[in-house]
Amino acid sequence: MNSLLDALSDRAQDQKKPCTSCRSCFTGGDSVVTYKANTASCDWLGWLRTVLSLRGRPILHVAPPLLVIGAMAVICAAAKDSSTIFGQNWDIPHLEDILKEDYALLLTPLSFMLVYRLNRSAVRFYDARAAAGKLIELCRVLAGEAVHFASHDKAACDEICRWIVAFPVCTRNFLRGQDSVGELHGVLDLTQLAALQKAPVQTLFACDRIRAATLRAARSNQKDPAPVVAVMLQTMEGHIGTLTGSMGAMERINNTPLPFAYVSHLRTCLVVYLLGLPWMLKTDSWWSVPLVLLVSYALLGIEAAAVACERPFRDQANHLPFDQFARVVADNVRQILLQAEVDSIAVPEQERDIRSLDLPRVSENIRVCVRIRPLTSEEANSGELPSIVPGPQGSGLLKLLLLDSLSTSRRTDERKLVAPRSWPKAWEFDFVISGKGSQAGVYNLLGQHLVQNSVEGLNGCVIACGPSGSGKSHTIFGGRQQDGSRAWCRASQRASFGCSVPGGRSTS
Repeated sequence: MNSLLDALSDRAQDQKKPCTSCRSCFTGGDSVVTYKANTASCDWLGWLRTVLSLRGRPILHVAPPLLVIGAMAVICAAAKDSSTIFGQNWDIPHLEDILKEDYALLLTPLSFMLVYRLNRSAVRFYDARAAAGKLIELCRVLAGEAVHFASHDKAACDEICRWIVAFPVCTRNFLRGQDSVGELHGVLDLTQLAALQKAPVQTLFACDRIRAATLRAARSNQKDPAPVVAVMLQTMEGHIGTLTGSMGAMERINNTPLPFAYVSHLRTCLVVYLLGLPWMLKTDSWWSVPLVLLVSYALLGIEAAAVACERPFRDQANHLPFDQFARVVADNVRQILLQAEVDSIAVPEQERDIRSLDLPRVSENIRVCVRIRPLTSEEANSGELPSIVPGPQGSGLLKLLLLDSLSTSRRTDERKLVAPRSWPKAWEFDFVISGKGSQAGVYNLLGQHLVQNSVEGLNGCVIACGPSGSGKSHTIFGGRQQDGSRAWCRASQRASFGCSVPGGRSTS
């Protein structure tokens, strides 16, 4: 298979350049019409083109009812001017005098229904555009993640980028009920194209290929620590899931039109109102025909505009330009690959393996440490003796030895603590810090690896618990005079602004 970068470069050269001859013009593909007004001037050219142009107008949606209403207007004009055509005057009731006020009442609910109909369709159009924009954004993000997180596995990175380029095309085919993949020649090989064309849902097939290549890149990553690889996989999996969600949002809009009951009621009321309009006009001349057609086109055009934009996924004039979206994604992926190629030449000697950071590592999820509070001056002056002392070290862990409560202990005249018969009682923890331990020692023992893990993308937390006066706040926030008492505060700063590495450099 040819290089993806070469294939995208050839594809970019074959694309037709957009028109830039005027600042206010219609843009888009062969069938899609997009008007962008020139907001820097009076835009007289834009007004002229939008008013006189027939391209993009939903005339075909208006034509059937407009023909029926036009025929009714001709019949009404002929009946009112019967003396000219038939040689005698017909005795027709003057409905414009009898039902004028009652007939005008129909326009109020009809106007509300038309406004709601157009508003719902416009919301659906912009929701579809937002979902398409999210799709383009995620394709860019995934391509950028692939060229950096999967740089160690060129085959996996290349496959991820290829299927990212294919995903907008697959989404377009799924929404339009097509299976054309000819434009992906050179991006995918013949085997991949055949498998894609046979897939019942091409978008799901493309997502599965991206997910499989991402998992392969994560499993083959021997360069970064496991926490970094896990975060990479989790992040890319989340973006792949969101990509599927964007496609699902467009699928929902495409497969869920407005309820038939509402559309049927609106169209029935609209046609009945317009069929009676010629009879409500006071004019008896034939000028009533073009007047009725003009009013009918204005009202029917609202319904037709709603129809044209409520499911904007086809290749019609007012639908979303999915072909252009696919080209945008391909161009973005090409740019990302070009930049990655430049970076791979300029930066390799500056790369630093994160494994070289010489900080203590802890693999377990939870570590428990007991810090013994020393006696206060009041307790020492009153003759209090410690009720808890650290035991000897064993098997790499410190043992905590507890005496029974002081009520069962005996005090001699020499003020020495004599253990009862139940001595010793032992509980094992990961660490035990005596009352002589410093704040800096606590941080070096418990906090340093949390900073390292946070740099690598792994969450960490320190929880201090105990009764009132046991030293929780002092352990976390420190005192005012003790050297190193602000070690935990400096830990947060170190995680935020970067941690020092050998050689005086820092990574952030």
